Amino acid sequence: MAGDLSLRKVGGKYGWGSNCTIGEGLDSDHIGLTGVQEELAKEIFETGTPAVLVHMDARPLSSLFISENYPAIIESWFPGDTGGEALADVLFGDYNPAGRLPVTVARNAGQIPIYAMHRNGSSYSKGKGIILSTYVEGSKKPLYYLGEGKSYTTFEYSNLKVDKKVKADGVINLSCDITNTGDRDGEEVIQVYVRDDLASMIRPNKELAGFARVAVEAGKTKTVHFSMKADQFAFLDIKMKWIVELNFKLRIRLISIPEKGVFMPRPGLNRFQEMIN
Repeated sequence: MAGDLSLRKVGGKYGWGSNCTIGEGLDSDHIGLTGVQEELAKEIFETGTPAVLVHMDARPLSSLFISENYPAIIESWFPGDTGGEALADVLFGDYNPAGRLPVTVARNAGQIPIYAMHRNGSSYSKGKGIILSTYVEGSKKPLYYLGEGKSYTTFEYSNLKVDKKVKADGVINLSCDITNTGDRDGEEVIQVYVRDDLASMIRPNKELAGFARVAVEAGKTKTVHFSMKADQFAFLDIKMKWIVELNFKLRIRLISIPEKGVFMPRPGLNRFQEMIN
């Protein structure tokens, strides 16, 4: 007789012995689930029983099938002695999770290396004017992005504000409103990214400039403020001098919807007082 719900744990075993799948001195040329766990996950799905999957491992879950077909996935890593209690609190709804991935997750070994701060025009961020940049089989996009994560509620961003003029040795002030549009209290991790589209040197497609974890009651709105030094976005030019260039973009990122960008116009100085003489 079919059950009402299937709770399935998959993953690996950390250690130093021959029966471990990851640990010191233990490597793998396959980043997916070991053994027949992938096949078992498919068989459980084919029964039609709603399923929740818990992944425990020292590396993230890289399974396209599970990601596309399982309605709920918990990435628990190896949580320690009291991890079972924390996991139960999340599964039964006693705690509303707000964790975010600290890594970019590859679909398969062929995508490695894959990471968020890659250079403009490379990896999964197609540069302007690049017509063909793809794999013959499969997608170039990550399975999961850096900073991705969900909770039992939803959030909406609005009223983005940023200083219009900032000197290269000044401070950039940015703020936005965040509204909990769900029916449960929750926490959101607001992430600020910077992107330089017109740099004189090849720069990362985006860089994490700041983040904040904010608790917002259901139906309520909070205003979140960020203050960042402009020289946080400096880089070495062709003469190996530190510079802050004109015209870069700041973005507030909400994982569940496309990034919302704010254009940051013309800092007052093209070159600030040298950090390195």
